[in-house]
Amino acid sequence: MRRFRSFDIQVYYRGAWVSVAQVSDEDFARYLSERPAAYTAARDSLNAKLNVVADANLERDLELMQDEFIIYEDFKYHGTRY
Repeated sequence: MRRFRSFDIQVYYRGAWVSVAQVSDEDFARYLSERPAAYTAARDSLNAKLNVVADANLERDLELMQDEFIIYEDFKYHGTRY
């Protein structure tokens, strides 16, 4: 008999990684439906911060909220635009 390892599948939900078993399908679908608006707001606030940072050459001092950080990293390392 072959044994398989079981893994706890994690999802990023409301600012933390949690077990998929802890989040109902309806709650997760609602959370996902909110993400585009959250990323739009994060993109707008990130752009404002980056303009200030670029003018002053202060990238190392950049303080970002979680959604801004996701947008920033996606663009910086993958060229992804939202």
